[in-house]
Amino acid sequence: MKLRTVPFWQTMPALRILAPVIAGIILQWNFGFQAVQLGTTALLSLVGITILNTMPQYRQFRLQWLKGIMVLLLIMAFAAFLTFFNNIKNDTDWVANRYLPGDKLKLSLTEAPVEKTKSLKAEAVFISIIRNSKEIPVKGKAIVYFDKTIPGLQYGSTFITGAPLSEIKNAGNPGGFDYKKYCLFNGITHQYYLNPGSFVLLSELRQEAITGFLINTRHWVVNILYKYITTPETRSLAAALLIGYKNDLEQNLVQSYTNTGVVHIIAISGLHLGIIYVILVWLLKISRLTYKAKWLSPVIVIVFLWLFSLLAGAQASVIRSAVMFTCVGAGTLFSRKGNMLNTLFFSALALLVYNPFWLWDVGFQLSYAAVLSIVLFMQPIYRSLYFSNSLIRAIWQLMAVTLAAQILTTPISIYHFHQFPLSFWLANIIAVPLSTIILVGLIILCLICAIVPVAVITGHIITYGITLMNNSIQHIEQLPFALVDGMVITPVQVVLLYAGTAFFAVAFINKYKPGIYMGSVAITFFFGLRLVDFLNRSHQQKIIVYNIPGKAAIDFIDGRSYFFEGDRVLLDEGFLQNFHLKPSRVLHRITPANQLQNLKIAGHEILFGNRRILLADTALYIIPDAAPVNVDLLIISTRQKINMEELAARLDIKQVVADGVVPFWILESLNKKCHQLGIPFHEVQNNGAFVLNIN
Repeated sequence: MKLRTVPFWQTMPALRILAPVIAGIILQWNFGFQAVQLGTTALLSLVGITILNTMPQYRQFRLQWLKGIMVLLLIMAFAAFLTFFNNIKNDTDWVANRYLPGDKLKLSLTEAPVEKTKSLKAEAVFISIIRNSKEIPVKGKAIVYFDKTIPGLQYGSTFITGAPLSEIKNAGNPGGFDYKKYCLFNGITHQYYLNPGSFVLLSELRQEAITGFLINTRHWVVNILYKYITTPETRSLAAALLIGYKNDLEQNLVQSYTNTGVVHIIAISGLHLGIIYVILVWLLKISRLTYKAKWLSPVIVIVFLWLFSLLAGAQASVIRSAVMFTCVGAGTLFSRKGNMLNTLFFSALALLVYNPFWLWDVGFQLSYAAVLSIVLFMQPIYRSLYFSNSLIRAIWQLMAVTLAAQILTTPISIYHFHQFPLSFWLANIIAVPLSTIILVGLIILCLICAIVPVAVITGHIITYGITLMNNSIQHIEQLPFALVDGMVITPVQVVLLYAGTAFFAVAFINKYKPGIYMGSVAITFFFGLRLVDFLNRSHQQKIIVYNIPGKAAIDFIDGRSYFFEGDRVLLDEGFLQNFHLKPSRVLHRITPANQLQNLKIAGHEILFGNRRILLADTALYIIPDAAPVNVDLLIISTRQKINMEELAARLDIKQVVADGVVPFWILESLNKKCHQLGIPFHEVQNNGAFVLNIN
């Protein structure tokens, strides 16, 4: 007699709910349904389910498929409702829905200001609008940049400003990071740049006890680390490793960890909570403090994990891990061993119910992909090879975990970061054990900080360990072929990669031969789409005027090559190039060329393809009484005033573009003059990069 196997999805109730929840979140974000539409869908689904439940059993059985659809619609409507109400813009009390020109705004800092190169930066919450001496309560958050000379700013500082409400804007460069969307998903919609005369600091402090305690504790920890860990580079990484404090991290060091595939070491995640979980369980076990009250052990562990999570800034990745370990601890508390996958899916469900926008958080995506990948693939990979030597076996186990984690995280990493670190396996073998030892050492340092001689020695040991880890990662980064960079894939290609991975996994793990053919089809489509994109890019011809504050930057693109015209500082690899220019060049699949066949530059005049461009980066001198010249594009890139009336009288201008060099006080005049002259005007500072397709 053949035993009936239980279908996979029936053992995963959390997954059966999670899937329609994710679908509802995505649909709501992309289509923006109104509350009435969602309520009607939910009500009709609920009525339908109720009617079906009152029918005779045989009819219910025949219409089970219809009931399933209605349940899915009900769950999706619920998820869409959550997404709708978590979007601050849909709240009637959102500051922009109440604000009128001339209103004053009262805000309070929700964190201690962080020192930047030219300013102090802090997140603030809107308290009220002040209109005719009356306060109107409002909701919303803003990022505020203060002049460095302003004293007395701290967590809870309250101030009033009459500066106009200013929404966060993207740079608008092709392929660039959608900062506006990222901030919206965190409830932040506006930004301010305040100097001493643009606001009034009040004596009122709006502080919450728990938040204040956590901020003070984080400062206490940072002060200990900075006292006993000797070099700036090591102490900044120690603060990031222990509590997620990244304000002093060097960008080049972060890039090295990213390029070698071990950036998770300096981003508080499941790895850190897992280490702390194991340490706490071990300490409670050997201390025998909870011997008579076994229920106390998981409670203590859960409480400490959540305290650490809050201390680390309550990031999505660490909260995910805290929720998952809480589920594991709860299972121990009630003497039940849960399904690891179901626990993982339940934690994701709980987080998305709390904040649906975490679905787009890269850390959230990578964390779940990594844990799911390890659970599914670690054992099959580990069992594929056997080593009798215990040390080699331990190394292979670590490699198996690393290889397993990469299987499901690779498509997400390529999609978001456009690169794949081939040296990830070597970097993880070194970084994971070292970071574990360092993390334990940092915890011990905080516990023994009062014993100064011992703390000093511990600090020196930790400094040596971090230096060793940093040097190792930076050396691995320099290895030949350590990184494949400049990779671009679309969401459809991400789905095809996952489909291919799933089919191949089923084929090899469950010996399902059709999976090989189905996986091959998915991968073939993946490479087919890449080939089509490469062919399309080989025929492209564009001019891109970038939006970089205070800088001139133009790319002339012909096929897969580009020629750059602009400030020389942007030729050097660094933050400006990587943030503003590289995403566009990766998106267009282009590489630099010394010259382009269709590009000719002579002074201010540029001929590209069949277009004439005039670059006004200094004063323009035009021969009086000369015949009008056709100019397809006039690019203004100077701080000097431009006489548009004179230029328009002597040139037939089709389009005017002002780049990031042009001051704000000139932009308004240019915009007005171009409008009067009937010439299209584009300013990159407010409208984003200008892209002109030649063909």
